[in-house]
Amino acid sequence: VVFDFNISHGCFSTFGSSLFVYTAYVKLLSRDSFIGGKSYMNELLKAALAYAERGWYVLPIKPNEKIPLTKHGVKDATTDPKIIKSWYKKWPTANVAIDVGRSRMVVYDLDPGSSIKELNEALDGQLPKTELKSKTPRDGEHFFYKLQDKDIIPQSVSKIAPHVDVRSQDSYVLLPPSVTKDGDYAWVSEGEATDRTDEMVRTAYTGREKSEDYDTWIIEQDIPKNVKLAIEWITDRSRSKIAIQNEGGDQCTYDTGCMMKSYGLSQAVALEVMLEHWNGDCLPPWDYDELEVKVENSYRYNTSQPGNVTPAYKLAKAKELFKPVYDNSKHEWSDKHFRWVDETGIGKIV
Repeated sequence: VVFDFNISHGCFSTFGSSLFVYTAYVKLLSRDSFIGGKSYMNELLKAALAYAERGWYVLPIKPNEKIPLTKHGVKDATTDPKIIKSWYKKWPTANVAIDVGRSRMVVYDLDPGSSIKELNEALDGQLPKTELKSKTPRDGEHFFYKLQDKDIIPQSVSKIAPHVDVRSQDSYVLLPPSVTKDGDYAWVSEGEATDRTDEMVRTAYTGREKSEDYDTWIIEQDIPKNVKLAIEWITDRSRSKIAIQNEGGDQCTYDTGCMMKSYGLSQAVALEVMLEHWNGDCLPPWDYDELEVKVENSYRYNTSQPGNVTPAYKLAKAKELFKPVYDNSKHEWSDKHFRWVDETGIGKIV
C-alpha cells in the first residue's frame, strides 16, 4: 500500500498533536487491513461465510497463527452465519479454518519432504485427483476428499507415509485467505472434492496391508469360551486401554473393536461387550450410535483373520493342513489319525 503525503515539515512541527493522530491513522492502514487494494478484514469474513454456505464448519483462528480463538476450539466450529459474523466483529483479522470431519471431508496434508510415491504405495494405487486443493505455507499441499455418510476417520501424523498427515475427525485445517508467519494459503482449485476411496479409510486406521483372509471365518462366531476370553481381555487394563478424547481415542476404539473380532465375536456381540464392559470407563463414553459406527469400521477395515488369537482358530488352522485317515475295518473316518493334506503343509509348519 502506498500513501502520498502532501504535508510539509512545517505542518508537522506546528501541529504536533495532529501528527500523532495522523500516525495512528496510518498504522491502521497496514497489511492487516488492506491486501491488493481490498479490505483484508472483509475478505476473511466473506470467505468464512462462503465456506459455511458450502456446508463447511467454520472456526476462527488467531491472526498469523494456527491456534483457535474460541474456548472449545474445533468443537465450536459452525455453519451459522450469525455466529460467524459475531466472531469477525470481535476478531476482524482472524484466520479461517474448518472442522474437516464435520464438514464431511478428509484432508491429506503433504508437508515439504513428503514422498508422493510412498503415499501412493500406502494407498495401494495412486492418490486420486481432486478439484479441491490448496497450497499451504512453505510449499505444502492440502488435498480434500469427500466422506461417505458414516465415515469416521481419525487424524494422524506421518502414519501412512513420512511427512503426510491425515486431517478429519476432531481436526481442522486453515483455508485461504489465511496468513501465518510462514506464508499464506491459496487455492489451487476450488471445485468439488473427489469421493474418498476404501484404501483411504483402511490406511487411516491401520497403516498396513490386510491379510488375504482378513474377513474369512474358519471358526464359529460367538463361541462362549471366546466371548469369555474377550471380556477378560477388555476388562484387564494392563492389556486393553480406554479411549480418551484428544489422546488417540478414535484409534484406541478402533483397535479395541479389532480385538473383539480377533477373539471371534460377531459385530453385534462385540458392540454389546464394549458397551457393557469398556465404554463406561472411556473419557468421555461414546454415544451408542458413535460406538456402533466405530465397531463397524473395525470389522470392515481390520487386517487380521477373525478369531486369530483363540485356541479354536489355531485348531481350525491346523486341521486345514491335515485330513483324517479312513479306517477300512470300521468303514469310517478316524478321529485320531490324520495325514498331510499335501506337501505344502510341512512347509507351513516349519
